[in-house]
Amino acid sequence: MISLASMTLITKAPSSAWITSTSGVATGDPITGDGTAALGGFLKTVTDDGEPVANGDLMRRALEYASMFDLTVISHCEDKILSSGGVMNEGVVSTVLGLPGIPAVAEEVIVARDIMLAELTGAKLHIAHVSTSGSVELIRNAKEKGIRVSAETAPHYFTLTEEDVRSFDTNFRVNPPLRTVRDLEAVKHGLVDGTMRSLWRLHRRSHGWDLSCGPLCEEPAEWSVWRLDRWQMRKRC
Repeated sequence: MISLASMTLITKAPSSAWITSTSGVATGDPITGDGTAALGGFLKTVTDDGEPVANGDLMRRALEYASMFDLTVISHCEDKILSSGGVMNEGVVSTVLGLPGIPAVAEEVIVARDIMLAELTGAKLHIAHVSTSGSVELIRNAKEKGIRVSAETAPHYFTLTEEDVRSFDTNFRVNPPLRTVRDLEAVKHGLVDGTMRSLWRLHRRSHGWDLSCGPLCEEPAEWSVWRLDRWQMRKRC
């Protein structure tokens, strides 16, 4: 894969492009501005996962460029202004625990934007680690309209909820955060009806929490959610 920012600026700085997962192209190899690697069938996807594209015009240009070579753009959908400072899902539980929350709309507003841009450009869009009912519905509606969108989720979004955060166990601190029971059921339904056709077990660990959030500020182990996924899948599914 190649970063979206690098892809759109590649004609100016081709050496800044990076590839993390391809077939036949070594990690770190640059891609030329004329799409040589893509046309050769090596490059399949582009992404800035973990660093969402805040600039809508940049995302549009990235989708347009990707569509020229039939590449899929993978989007990490998060409005970092809306999610700033949050450590768990925003709602009743976060209020009770006195922890800053991340609202569902922080994900959904970027899902909606990117779907509309995919419709405008005709590009292939893949929504990563879907966690909310609103996102599932947006993706379902887009697919019904014939927009070239696909999506994935992760096991912890249909096996765990914000209620698990009450333990203050840092294993439950993920990004996107664990959501409500309603969101969990929507994610499961989205898997059943084909709205989402893939699972990804990894997660984005978050850094730099303010010390006021107590135990959730502690850095979790690298393998924490991977272990948790396996345990919960055996226990609940």
